[in-house]
Amino acid sequence: MKEEILNQRNIYDKAYSNDLCRDYLNQPFFKIIQKRYIDPMIKPKCLNIGCGCKAIKDSINVDISFNALLQSRHINGKYVQADAYNLPFKNNSFDLIISMFCLHHISKIEIVANQIFRLLKKGGTFFAFEEFIPESRWFDFWGLSFLKKKQKKFYKEKINLSHNRHYLKTIEENKKAFNKFVLNAETVVVEYMPTRFYSYEWAFIVSDLLQKIGFKKNRGRFLILKAKKRL
Repeated sequence: MKEEILNQRNIYDKAYSNDLCRDYLNQPFFKIIQKRYIDPMIKPKCLNIGCGCKAIKDSINVDISFNALLQSRHINGKYVQADAYNLPFKNNSFDLIISMFCLHHISKIEIVANQIFRLLKKGGTFFAFEEFIPESRWFDFWGLSFLKKKQKKFYKEKINLSHNRHYLKTIEENKKAFNKFVLNAETVVVEYMPTRFYSYEWAFIVSDLLQKIGFKKNRGRFLILKAKKRL
């Protein structure tokens, strides 16, 4: 587990060393999720696990990568560098804990589920928006071949990251990890799948334009977990 933590930290410190991640998270896909699912449920005592540069205003935002937190500092909130296996907060501290696309970076989510259970107040809620197998299309490249080639080349040569940092799980595996909670799991379809995680700036512009005019609209099915700590 220690090796996993160090590996993830090194990978994402490198990934968040430039502004491409922030450009990526400005894509319509994330704005839809924020407006539709996150904003309506924000509470005063909120913890955002694995925030990347998707920090939540007036909340405590945690990430394993220091560079990710630097990318988020324009958003008013508190920032803590920590891994999800060892969250440095007191028991029963939060009304709401949020995780957006974080669980698939964690191999042993049952340990993280226990951390979340410890930190939530009675009646508190954990909300996760995740990809899952076999439905995940998150790592699909754009369908246009010339964009695929450019993006793959950039991904390999400039960033040199590996998908070995992902631990995709089935719905049942996700549900099993949160068996201490009153759990509701559902899947939703969201349009405007983003362009590849790392790309040329012009590829973002082209792909976004094609989606807006209806030429190429991608749909992805995602998992929503709502876990409530019993009173």
